[in-house]
Amino acid sequence: MSTQDLKQAEKEAAKAKKKAEKAARKAEKMKEKARRKALKDGTLGKAAVEEEPVLDGPDPLRPRTQEELNMELEELRDMVQGEIDEMREKAPDAEWDDIVRQALYEKQHGIKAEYHAPVMCAICGENEAAEDSEYCEACLDDMKHYPFEWWQFIIPLMAVFFLVFGILLAKDNVSLFKGVADAQGMARQGQLISALDKYGELNGRIAEGDDTYGFQYRKNQVKLLNRVGIQQYGVLDNYLNAYYPDDLNKWYNRYAAKSAERIEEYQQAYKYFEEAAQSSKDFKSLIKAFDKAVEGKDVNPAFANYYRYYATLIYGEGVETQKKYIDAIKAEGKEYESLYLPLEAEMALTSKDYDKALSVCDTLEDRNAEDVYADVYRTVAYRMKGDLKAAAAACDAGLKVDGTASTLNYQRAILFLLDGDLKLASAYAEEAHANAATANNYVSACSIYSLILQEQINDKTAAIKSAKKAEVKAKLRSERSDLKATLESLETEMEEYGYDVSPDVAKILSGKKTAEQVFLKGEGDFAW
Repeated sequence: MSTQDLKQAEKEAAKAKKKAEKAARKAEKMKEKARRKALKDGTLGKAAVEEEPVLDGPDPLRPRTQEELNMELEELRDMVQGEIDEMREKAPDAEWDDIVRQALYEKQHGIKAEYHAPVMCAICGENEAAEDSEYCEACLDDMKHYPFEWWQFIIPLMAVFFLVFGILLAKDNVSLFKGVADAQGMARQGQLISALDKYGELNGRIAEGDDTYGFQYRKNQVKLLNRVGIQQYGVLDNYLNAYYPDDLNKWYNRYAAKSAERIEEYQQAYKYFEEAAQSSKDFKSLIKAFDKAVEGKDVNPAFANYYRYYATLIYGEGVETQKKYIDAIKAEGKEYESLYLPLEAEMALTSKDYDKALSVCDTLEDRNAEDVYADVYRTVAYRMKGDLKAAAAACDAGLKVDGTASTLNYQRAILFLLDGDLKLASAYAEEAHANAATANNYVSACSIYSLILQEQINDKTAAIKSAKKAEVKAKLRSERSDLKATLESLETEMEEYGYDVSPDVAKILSGKKTAEQVFLKGEGDFAW
């Protein structure tokens, strides 16, 4: 007999032995079951009497003895072992975990037929697969909600293709979108002037019409110009005339239309003020004439009070009168911050409250990080406090934003003059003169430039006197001649326009005051 046959015979013998043991246990179990039934029915004692005398049959109400409990426990173990042997017999190669899972499954589902090995879901691997399926009920339900077919995976690829194709067709639009995004990023950082400059580069490429984003890009710029405030009303007016010539009445241009109305209100207030000024001789008569001109008219109160404040500057009225009109503007609402905040800073400088002026400058900068007026007022405040280094830093910061700003340039010229650097002082004064945009700026810039030119001429004259060599004297005389020609040209220009140098600069030129007295004491023409 071969080894394989021997193993097979042993296996069969063991199997037969197990069957015999099982049969014996089954017979014993049936016998015990019959005994229990008889005990329950009350026939156990009678049967015992008929067959053989039994003195003490078990009473179901009597507590079990330890021996009886041990016997019942042994019977229970035999029953369980019999169930296990039966399952092992049906699946001799099954793992113990599978047998336990089978027993649980049969307990839950009432299946007592042949051995059932649960099949786990092919997707999640955690739940049992449903009948006639590789997947559990949960995964089948998910697939019903997302019934993808093979062809549906093409859709994302097609979307990417058309996106790339669209980008290639609209390359210029992508560049425009990026430019607008850059401009809006600057605006969010408070860099309003830089944002406007960036939009200025894009304006020629922004399409018109309500079916594009063009109207929104235009609106963004109008908002920025309004936020900068009254200083940009001229630019805003030009922008509206250029890009909203005929369509301010359209619904999507309501904001631009409102801005145009605001500019018209400002111009109307100026018109009434100009008419009143022509027939007035002093502050009281001017205010009276202006009040009469606007009476019964639909004039914006904030702008009307702005021109009343302007009248206080013309006639040199005190701080209390100025404050009254500034407070009246402020009462009209936060939307007029760009109008009243600079006035509060100027009033603080006039009152020599330099810390208050610096605080207002911080508020101005919070609204617009590139507000050059904040840098101008800060420069003056530090200069009057005697901190020339901080004043120079503030002025340089403003010049980085707008290098052509006349006020900043002549403020820097003053600082170089005080530092004794006439060459740089002259360069900044010349720049201030060339870029003066208002009468006040023009007079101030020309006064500073005139003073510096005269100082340079004096220095050249002193150098000529002390020079020993003829060629050095000749060179100095030539330089002095150029300076005199520039000064004469400046004086002629001012005379033609009907202006003179400021009274305080005239006192420096005549020797009645020093530059330090005029520019560091907080009094006179350059107090702010």
